[in-house]
Amino acid sequence: MPVNPSQSLRDSYCYVYSCELDAEVELKICDFEGYYRDPLNPTRKLNQIFVQVELFCNQKPVGFPVSTSYQQSSSSQLLPHLKQNFSEWLTLPARYSALSRDAFVHFTIWDIDLEDNTPFLSVERNRDNISKGHTSFPKRLIAQASMPLFNNMGVYQSGIVDVQLSQSNKSEPLMKPNDSWKYSSEAGFQHFHEILQRKVSILRTDTDYWLNKFSAETIEKNQSKLKSDSKSLFLVVSMANCVFDLQRFDIVYYERENSTKLSSYRNPADPELGVGFENLCEAQHYLMTRHARAGRMDKQLKPNKAAKDKLDHIMKLPSTQPLTREQMDFVWKFRYHLQSYPCALNKFLHSVDWKRPGEVENAVSLLKSWAPIEAEDALELLSINFTHKSVRSYAVSRLDQGATSEQILLYLPQLVQAMKYEQYPQRNIIEDETAVSIDAVEVLEKIDEDEITSPETDNLAYFLMKSAVNNHKIANFLYWYLKVEEEATKDSDSNISQMYNRLSQRLLEELDKKETKELSLSLKAQQHFVDDLIVITEEAKKRSGRRDIRESSLRTLLSQANHLTKLNNLILPLDPTVKLIGVLPDSAQLFKSAMVPVKLTFKTTDATGGRPQEYTLIFKQGDDLRQDQLIIQMIRLMDLLFKKYNLDLKLTPYAVLSTGLKHGLVQFVKGRTLREIIKKYEEHKEQSIKEAMKEYRPDAKSPLGIESTVVDNYVRSLAGYSIVCYVLGIGDRHLDNILLCENGKLFHIDFGFILGRDPKPLPPPMKLTTEMMNPLGGIQSKQFQDFYMYCDTAYAILRKHSKVLLNLFSLMIDAGIPDIAVEKEKAVFKIEQRLKLEMSDEEATGHLTRVIDSSISAKLHIVSDVIHDWKQHWAW
Repeated sequence: MPVNPSQSLRDSYCYVYSCELDAEVELKICDFEGYYRDPLNPTRKLNQIFVQVELFCNQKPVGFPVSTSYQQSSSSQLLPHLKQNFSEWLTLPARYSALSRDAFVHFTIWDIDLEDNTPFLSVERNRDNISKGHTSFPKRLIAQASMPLFNNMGVYQSGIVDVQLSQSNKSEPLMKPNDSWKYSSEAGFQHFHEILQRKVSILRTDTDYWLNKFSAETIEKNQSKLKSDSKSLFLVVSMANCVFDLQRFDIVYYERENSTKLSSYRNPADPELGVGFENLCEAQHYLMTRHARAGRMDKQLKPNKAAKDKLDHIMKLPSTQPLTREQMDFVWKFRYHLQSYPCALNKFLHSVDWKRPGEVENAVSLLKSWAPIEAEDALELLSINFTHKSVRSYAVSRLDQGATSEQILLYLPQLVQAMKYEQYPQRNIIEDETAVSIDAVEVLEKIDEDEITSPETDNLAYFLMKSAVNNHKIANFLYWYLKVEEEATKDSDSNISQMYNRLSQRLLEELDKKETKELSLSLKAQQHFVDDLIVITEEAKKRSGRRDIRESSLRTLLSQANHLTKLNNLILPLDPTVKLIGVLPDSAQLFKSAMVPVKLTFKTTDATGGRPQEYTLIFKQGDDLRQDQLIIQMIRLMDLLFKKYNLDLKLTPYAVLSTGLKHGLVQFVKGRTLREIIKKYEEHKEQSIKEAMKEYRPDAKSPLGIESTVVDNYVRSLAGYSIVCYVLGIGDRHLDNILLCENGKLFHIDFGFILGRDPKPLPPPMKLTTEMMNPLGGIQSKQFQDFYMYCDTAYAILRKHSKVLLNLFSLMIDAGIPDIAVEKEKAVFKIEQRLKLEMSDEEATGHLTRVIDSSISAKLHIVSDVIHDWKQHWAW
């Protein structure tokens, strides 16, 4: 090393400037250890692991990544604890003198995935390819982390470093680099860890190491315990030391004036290592061609047949799938040709580089002359992916001009969610011409009441207010959606919560005007109505004794509550077309469930003022109904899509309204659970449901002994809900949450598990028991064939209209809905995956047939139903 210390090495701090070191940067990958459990498959073991290291300077990659050789994971290791030894030195494609101050390395841990029966010998034979980063074999990202090479004082990392890793399935090199790992349970442990690191470093470099042997062992044990308790993954890395004349030197960052860091450095590595990474020449070509094509030439371009096919393929890609750079450039190239195709607009906006003012100006100009898109396509432009004011304004204008009141009402929950991504023009914000989401806290920090309802007609808040004033149904549900969102965001984001509060207050103010004043008063009365139900049901639940005793107490409390027995034509929050005269106390009932829902019947009159009728609902307290509300919204949407193609699957999208995070209203639909039916007709065994339908609507002339309309209703509804539950991944399906009406319509309730989540192990894709299939009359019957036909047709319709389903779910990822919040980045993908959009129609039909067949033949659900029966038996 070219180091000339000017004084005694033992009496001074020894260091060398980084710019003086012409050696290549090296580090040693020691061990990969810690707590590992695959989030998608907890029993999955690792096969062959390798570590990839990439150097970054000035936030840009330097050269190509370098990799260790792969290591066969020991089959004797018990999950979730593992330790894999590498002990391999790696040389990075840079010298110390060329490092920038912000230089860091990005570690990724990869596993060669052999679950597709790839022979081990083929992997062994291509060992060199794997170690060089080739992608000939399927590899799966296990974990990743970034580590700065210089600390806060500008001193190069030294000694052995425990790099804490984050489990991930997507490489993110520009993620925030991890500092030293921290034990999160108590602040004291963090301080203790820092002391340990310093002492271990001293002990490892001290020439009198034998004097500290006992201390070193104790420290190592304590450190290992802290790492084990953290239940994290760690990569143990040993940094190369700078040594001269048996003395260790620290490397201190220093840059000479007029230094050209890494400007002329060439990586001598194998050029094939760059496969899969950005090509800088292509990136420059991308910028040059876009600039060059900004003139008249692009306006004259017309795609040939091959180009049309390529554009058609791009347009059919799911809205959730990001475009590649090549696809973005291709769409941009033919942007003028695509202007006449409404369905191409969203893909075009995805192809715009919103960081370049020239492109933004061109895109905004084209936006004004583009063929108008449908209202359902405009929803995507209100997502977090589009925050440019012109794009969001255009989306609002399309909703204003192209959406009916029924569509606005259907999309209302998502439009309320989209308010989180809005920008407010009256605030003094210098807008960055970018499509990257602006942090809601910054945007809403100084919003005053006037900004929420901007006089601009392209403002989403203005659009919602105008729609509410013009339609009483929209006003009714908008009020409750805003109230629930205000409560839901109160703790997580007070600024967003305040925004929703101001919106709800402004809604009441707008409705408080002369022509809509009655509706404003009704909304306030609805709030009092819900508050009264909370108080009375809580009081009844507190009473000791059996369920019948508590029911009696509830009826007494209701009869004494004059404000509930005399509601004076209060508009029902659940259904604004219904007006409540008063509750019928003697009809109150407590359900056998953990949260003890309350069934209430009200004397009502419809909106036309007709004769008194009755309306039964369920008031749930202690349950978050937002997830049920979303699923019912999806069922209602699917029902409309089916009927658009003259396919009536007799679905029952009953009304659900969340009035708070822990309470809400549900429409009661008269029906009997399949569990009750099977128990009542148990002597008929597997024919129990069929016998119940015979009793409901007998017809001696019919082949099945049941009225033909009842059988038809059953076949259609069974097919409809099978597809609905499969596409939405609705889980926890058992015989107590599937009901049958006397007219043969079957429907599902209680959607506590969605998107593939299920408390039962290995559930079938669809709930199709032998008892449920027997009313169809056997495999050769017309009803059985109709069932398959209805399923296939419904599935094809949903695949064709997948865009609206995915757009609606995309707008709900930040809604705090339980099963979406668990893995919100995967929520939309799970629906896309079940729709099999990559398949042709014929392939999708074959896939669905296999799903139905496997569901009918599944046997494990029988055990699950028995276990559920046992739990229900001991619930009370």
